[in-house]
Amino acid sequence: SKNNDNSNNMEVDVNFLSDGWLWNQWEAIGENDVIPGPSEYDRYNGPHVLKEGVADSFTTVLECIFRTTCMDSDFFKRLAAQSNKYVREDMVKRSSRLYLGHKFKNITVGEMVRFFGVMLRISLEPRKMGGYALYFQDSPVVSLGGSYNVQLRGYQSWGREVMSLIRFKQIRSAFHPEAGRGEGTGDKCHQLRYFIRAFNKRAQRTFHIGPDISFDEGGIPMRSRYCPVRMYNKDKPDKFRVDFFITADSKYYFIYHLDVYQGKNIANIDIHQLVKHLPTTQKAVANAILKSGINNDPNGCRYMFMDNRYASPQLFAMMVTEWNIRGVGTCKANRKGFDSDRLKLNNNCERGSFVRLVDKRLGMVITRWKDSRFLQIVSTIMKPGVEIIERRVGSEIIQVKAPSDVVEYQLKMDGVDRGDQHRVMGAGFVNVAHFKKWYKKTFMGIADFSFLQAFTAWNLSVPMLKYSTRRIYNKREVLLKWQFYSVAAEEMMSYVDLDEAETIFSPSSDTFRLHAPRSIPKDYAEKRYTHCIICSMEESVLNKLHPGAKA
Repeated sequence: SKNNDNSNNMEVDVNFLSDGWLWNQWEAIGENDVIPGPSEYDRYNGPHVLKEGVADSFTTVLECIFRTTCMDSDFFKRLAAQSNKYVREDMVKRSSRLYLGHKFKNITVGEMVRFFGVMLRISLEPRKMGGYALYFQDSPVVSLGGSYNVQLRGYQSWGREVMSLIRFKQIRSAFHPEAGRGEGTGDKCHQLRYFIRAFNKRAQRTFHIGPDISFDEGGIPMRSRYCPVRMYNKDKPDKFRVDFFITADSKYYFIYHLDVYQGKNIANIDIHQLVKHLPTTQKAVANAILKSGINNDPNGCRYMFMDNRYASPQLFAMMVTEWNIRGVGTCKANRKGFDSDRLKLNNNCERGSFVRLVDKRLGMVITRWKDSRFLQIVSTIMKPGVEIIERRVGSEIIQVKAPSDVVEYQLKMDGVDRGDQHRVMGAGFVNVAHFKKWYKKTFMGIADFSFLQAFTAWNLSVPMLKYSTRRIYNKREVLLKWQFYSVAAEEMMSYVDLDEAETIFSPSSDTFRLHAPRSIPKDYAEKRYTHCIICSMEESVLNKLHPGAKA
């Protein structure tokens, strides 16, 4: 790489990850000094709504799910095909024609959709005793150990209105997102790969992501020791989980890019060619930028917010020079390029004290700030000024000084965390996904991500469709999460696929024309012949009442 340490030219051709770039041109900057920040004219000013035509593409909640997420009829068709393939292979291995002790017939698309509807309804109405059978049986008997059994009364057995209990168990056992083994791919999560790719593709066809983006990890609880990507973090509510790298909008919390954490990902599955050489966490950020297509946007520069797991001066230098994306993030003190030796603060200094250094070549500021503890921050938005924030100490609220870019970080960083709160609290597939296979539960977790996407799309479509082209008020309303999920569950449980509809008898138009309703004759012995299928039902009734009646 070329190196020109004495030049302030931003067009320097360097590799910011190598030692060739000398991180030694930091200059001290005071609290009231003017920072040469980015131009406001370069700020992203493009659309921040659903993409054109999306809001008009659905009228019901189920249509919203089909149109705005990858969980459409083709998705369920593939899922049913993979599940049927798994069952056939299993029955061949066992040399049996039975599955769970009963004859098995192929799972249809409609059955798979209704199965997901039942699972969603169960999460809305959790019953802690009796298992899944409690939703399919009247007055079920629950064993409490030994010979102590209790009959539970007053429970509605709505499940058997959708399918039988044994059919539900067969579909639940057969359910497989990917029946193949995936040898030789090097992908630890090959069972989820199709879903993740489809998820990202549909997200980018549905939303316009806004000017502020948060990048963080979101997790799905996972205790299985057979999970090759299980992570442990003592500071999380769920200590063991599967982590996902999530790129989310900071205002509406919808996900624009999703990928599963696989450790170092040596095989570089779904990693952009330009960033395969980067360290693991920086690779995740750079890959999300390139794969989602937000780099060098003609509508202007976006700001990305991330924590110290990802943020570093090297990554931010690459983002601002290569992809026209600026960012703010907390940073570890030992990151390459972070001049920790020059950012000294006394341990006894008061809360709100900070020191800053600026590198004018890159438009980058590094800061050490004392809050409840010392924090290191790296920023390329270089927002000038100092603001006053509030902190609670015991029963008192105190005023604390903070650099403006730190305040900006605290306001915009929670896009992923807010989405996680929506996903974890209340209804969702993961809450009832009690599978032995780790990838089944993780698959259901991605389904939760998809439903939140549809929920966000529905509420975003309301103001866009407030008035139609004829200025007629549109009655679509903003829904709460439990309302959206309740309607989705009901519509999924009553879903009938087109292939299934063909097997259901529907009278032809000729039948309707020939039908003339008539009353049942009082003299049942005088039975008249009719060409109408509907009226011929009366014939069978009369035959049972008067077997000797003549036509």
